[in-house]
Amino acid sequence: MKIGIHNSTGGHIGGSGSQIVVLAQYLGQFSQVDILHHGNLDREKMAEYYGLSLSSSVNLRYITPQKRDYVGNYMKEIELDARLTSPYDTFISFTHGIPLFNAAPRGILSVLFPAITIPDSRLLHWHQHISNYQNRVANSNFTSYWAKRRWGIDCHVIYPGVGTSFREDNKLTAILSVGRFAVDGHLKNQLEMIKAFQKLKETTLSDWNYFCIGGLDEESEGERKYFDSACRLATGCKVEVIANVTRKDIERFYEQSAVFWHAAGYGIAEEINPYLTEHFGIVTVEAMAAGCVPIVINCGGQPEIVQHGVNGFLWNTIEELMEYTNLVARDARLLRQLSEAARERARFFSLDKMLTRFRDLI
Repeated sequence: MKIGIHNSTGGHIGGSGSQIVVLAQYLGQFSQVDILHHGNLDREKMAEYYGLSLSSSVNLRYITPQKRDYVGNYMKEIELDARLTSPYDTFISFTHGIPLFNAAPRGILSVLFPAITIPDSRLLHWHQHISNYQNRVANSNFTSYWAKRRWGIDCHVIYPGVGTSFREDNKLTAILSVGRFAVDGHLKNQLEMIKAFQKLKETTLSDWNYFCIGGLDEESEGERKYFDSACRLATGCKVEVIANVTRKDIERFYEQSAVFWHAAGYGIAEEINPYLTEHFGIVTVEAMAAGCVPIVINCGGQPEIVQHGVNGFLWNTIEELMEYTNLVARDARLLRQLSEAARERARFFSLDKMLTRFRDLI
């Protein structure tokens, strides 16, 4: 069997990319797998970031990106897509937008989030376009809901799988956030979190530290400027702002930090701009698996992960973020209780569950 997996997000290294890599490696045990991408991926970079070396049965296949629409050269696009997808027995598209036309016998459409809205006048054409994706899945109930509203399709939910084999290390009095230093799309709001920590540092958490880590595109002037702004803001308040750490280092931060913060979607009207929230929250689950107590924003897919007051807290305002952080920082027993509950909750989102469900579809 030959399987093609398309990463339509641009092929950059990140959360959805990790799911594709792990899935490809798993399927490569019994099939030949191609990862189709249009980014700057290479095997060495992926091995360093994900801590996973791809087997010889998994290939990286660069394809030229195209702007996709339903007008102009649509039929030419279909012909190009068919040449790309027809060599495979099963073709899987991980997408935010219009996927490649699938000419393989079996197709799986994995919706990361429906970033565009299909106009009512084009819905018939749209359904014809994706008709050979017999299975449609979403990474969360949040994404599934919006796929129904924006694309008129029903999706089964397959939660992204997360490795849960973290060491139970001695926790530092430290807060951790993990997120790309992005300036468009999914803003992680590092500056807002640093400002919140500064206030806590000046009042109640004088002996705490904050590790603010994430990916940085060195070639992006906007991301470099944003990262520099975070570094300047962090000066003098025990905030370490660190870019592009290895997977091994990320795991060490997870294992040593007591609290995990997430603010993607802060200041966003979810009903108007749902795309700008966190559609699931892989890093939140990873942090919980390492025993970090999650204190994350109450929007997007995060409420499907964190059960408020049971294994973490959901906040709506910066004041609530600070309040819940103070609560767990001052109560060692509560912190320990929530940490244990977070580890248990993370097991619900195991890699085995995700891989088994995709295998069953294929």
